[in-house]
Amino acid sequence: MNYMLKYKLTVPLLCLLAVAAVTACDDWTEPESLSIERPDISGDNPGLYARYLENLNAYKASDHKVVYAWFDNSVKVPVTRAHRMDAIPDSVDIVSLLHPDGLCERELAEIKILREKGTKVIFTFDYDRIEALWEASQAPDPEPEPEPTSTEGDGEPAADGFLAFLAEHTDAALELVDKYGYDGAAVHYTPLDTHYMEEAERVKQTARQALFTARLKTWAAAHADKLFVYEGDPQWLIDKSLLDLSRYIVLRKMTATTPYMLSQSVLMALREGVPADRFIVAVAPVSTDPNDPTTGRFAGADGQLTLRALTEAAAWVTAPEAGFTKAGLGIYNIQDDFYNTTLIYKYTREAIDIMNPSPQK
Repeated sequence: MNYMLKYKLTVPLLCLLAVAAVTACDDWTEPESLSIERPDISGDNPGLYARYLENLNAYKASDHKVVYAWFDNSVKVPVTRAHRMDAIPDSVDIVSLLHPDGLCERELAEIKILREKGTKVIFTFDYDRIEALWEASQAPDPEPEPEPTSTEGDGEPAADGFLAFLAEHTDAALELVDKYGYDGAAVHYTPLDTHYMEEAERVKQTARQALFTARLKTWAAAHADKLFVYEGDPQWLIDKSLLDLSRYIVLRKMTATTPYMLSQSVLMALREGVPADRFIVAVAPVSTDPNDPTTGRFAGADGQLTLRALTEAAAWVTAPEAGFTKAGLGIYNIQDDFYNTTLIYKYTREAIDIMNPSPQK
């Protein structure tokens, strides 16, 4: 009896629900996006947020270990907060964008938010990329013309067409600072060692380096209010006075697997004329690619890559070392550290706490 009663009540109810569902689907001809409200202290308590920003900016103006991060902003329509700059931890000092041109309104708004927090937003451009563009532009035609002779006039070397190309692209990159209101620019450049080159190659590479460094020095001197950063191994720079204009010397050592390798990279860079008081050594977060077991990993006592590079490098930064100053830590592709079930940018935050622990009361 009870079973029959439940059956009689259930069947009509299911029919009604089915009709309601069909009717509802007819009404949903136009999908609408939902606005998710996130807790925001800036709107909920403006006074408290203003004091927070004041303290945050004071911290960044103080003497502390700097966090210098590269951010891949190639995604213009974010599908996750990992694609947004304003999700980067507030204690990061400098964010360098890897795609500096073509910024959208969202990106400009996020840069403004970062700047309110005292974070400097710059970008990195790469000498090697300019050279690669030049080489691609010189690719032979399907029916190549006869090769030109290697000399002009009375035995003079042929002109290096790359010099004008390099000047044009360097100036175009640096003009982005004013175009978008960046806080500065960084150049990634590790020149070739010219000591053991054939004479013709040595002359060519020396001329290229001289033009490039002169262009950078002119810009940096004329933009003293902007941040200029040299990224790369500086020991083969002929004119090392460029480094005096750079706030930091950033060594990318994403393949390092031990703290010893970090120290060695700095010691190798320390040649006459290289300032010893501004080194930042960079590592990477653990890769988001499950098929990449090495990126972002340091070796443990057993030699296996079981330790996180961010944590180990942060500890290295705090260890005193004679001969040079560890100004801070670089984090390449910081957005790869976003994903964590307990706390976004978990290991970036841990690294910051290791280098700049909060005062204990």
